[in-house]
Amino acid sequence: MDYWGKIEHIYDDDTIDYIMLQLRILKHSKKIATRLKGNHYAIIGEAHGRCLVIIVTKVRGNTYILRTARNCNEKEKRLFAKFKR
Repeated sequence: MDYWGKIEHIYDDDTIDYIMLQLRILKHSKKIATRLKGNHYAIIGEAHGRCLVIIVTKVRGNTYILRTARNCNEKEKRLFAKFKR
């Protein structure tokens, strides 16, 4: 059964605004990038006392597609803490 064909991705203005805000915050802070599976990357940084992660996918050259932004999980927090030392 083709479950993927039935999934809709709906992004409202609030979701887009939230993700763009996270990007602007991380742009001016210390951050690290780590490669995930395939062409996916996690950008981890800290802003206003929060550890944030943004997931992007490289499509070609220096072009990336933004996937999501969220608070870091415990593993990502440890990785970023190690980087800050």
